[in-house]
Amino acid sequence: MANDWNIRLARKINECNKQSPFKNSDPRELLNPKESTKLSKIAFLLGKLLKNELVLNYQDEFKEQLGIFKRTDNDEYSTVEYPSNENGLSLSLKIPKPPSSMPIESFNTGAIFAWPSEEILANWCIKHSDIFKGKRVLELGGGGCPLAGLFISISSEAEELSLTDGNENNVRTAQTTLNINKQKIKCLNTKSSILKWGDELPESLRHYYDIIIAADILCFRGQDDLIDCIDWLLKPDQESFVSIVAPNRKFTSSTLSTFRDLAIAKFDVTIEEQSDPLVVSYLEKRRQQKNFIPEKHIPLTLTMKRINSN
Repeated sequence: MANDWNIRLARKINECNKQSPFKNSDPRELLNPKESTKLSKIAFLLGKLLKNELVLNYQDEFKEQLGIFKRTDNDEYSTVEYPSNENGLSLSLKIPKPPSSMPIESFNTGAIFAWPSEEILANWCIKHSDIFKGKRVLELGGGGCPLAGLFISISSEAEELSLTDGNENNVRTAQTTLNINKQKIKCLNTKSSILKWGDELPESLRHYYDIIIAADILCFRGQDDLIDCIDWLLKPDQESFVSIVAPNRKFTSSTLSTFRDLAIAKFDVTIEEQSDPLVVSYLEKRRQQKNFIPEKHIPLTLTMKRINSN
């Protein structure tokens, strides 16, 4: 009986893969931030059960975390610890484990672990925590484990910090994490909330944020909407900026390069390789792995600022 069921599932996956225009792409590209398609649910659910290659490639990225943050698990929480910094200060957070009832489509959005790009962004945010003092800060598409924003909340004195995602389950998970770690939080005006680029944004958020950060959000469709969203939210001055860490992912139709080409119409855009010694050392280890692909495994940093009209 079980074997017959598995055979039927396998046939359904093969059917989905053949019909999908994204069959050779990153699985997350199947998911539009505004809605989870029926195909994505089938591919993720059935692929998870049958260890389909499409989903295994996706899940491998969870296993390939850089390791900058030390992680220990118990039955209820994962404790994520950042190594002692120059001041000898060690930072740690308790991250709740996702409920077994979490919908499978949530698994693509950092609900389980932080992506390697998120680790790199979090490392940068911790080492530059003074930048956030007195600023309004927004993390876009942080998923249920917005590691960068969470560490900003306990390491900086930001005026306001908004951790956002387009998935309600992830927003609740992030808020639960904030509640669990509330005694450590320095930025008292920190919240987790829904934000979907492509939706109409309130006038109250127009030109509201000083700093916008994000990790590995450029592989989704809707890059025009994302740029318009950033243009609406970012303050119109030369001090405000956007920092996005992501690999280029040349094997998908939505890449860091395509995003840059669209964004230069409204922003000054620069792309830099990672230079932090701690990050570089972990990336060098990754280069030695058998399945290493530079466009997939080496995140870059894209910075956006308002175009100087003077």
